[in-house]
Amino acid sequence: MVIRLKTCVLLLVALFAFGSYSAEARQYKRKKSSPILSETVLHPEVQKLIDYGKELLGRRYRSHAGGFTLDCSGFVNYAFSKLDIKLPRSSGSISSATQSIAKSDVRPGDLLFFKGRNAGSSRVGHVALVLDVEGDNITMIHSSSSKGVVIEPYNTPYFAKRYVGAGRVSGLTQMMTDEMSK
Repeated sequence: MVIRLKTCVLLLVALFAFGSYSAEARQYKRKKSSPILSETVLHPEVQKLIDYGKELLGRRYRSHAGGFTLDCSGFVNYAFSKLDIKLPRSSGSISSATQSIAKSDVRPGDLLFFKGRNAGSSRVGHVALVLDVEGDNITMIHSSSSKGVVIEPYNTPYFAKRYVGAGRVSGLTQMMTDEMSK
């Protein structure tokens, strides 16, 4: 009986030690593989927008926040609504409501538009918020149907193949212009 108890205790200690190492290793791996954001100083309204989006990191796809269903367009709508900027409901309608810009002109706070699951379609089916731009490397935050709200690089074959265009929300641009003229 004493031997069994010692064996069980040793087994539990070993499992606990291995389990916590494993968790630390997974956390390190997660941090290591996360996109690194630059130290760029952003306009206060753009920083708020990004912070509102980051509040939802890890939330499940189609969960709810502040009256919005967190699919990709709902996520973008939630973040902009915190700045009192109203956008249309669907990613295609949001695309039509933004000022179209070249990918080379993209900056934090802008939106990227992609084809949805059907890469052969020409329709906009997904939207993401730009967090950071370092040369040709664009980091975005979006609500993914498989991963929920995540930060990911644009520069992956999946997104590059589905890229449709980029847009700037006029309400955000107007806010920044108004503040600069004060």
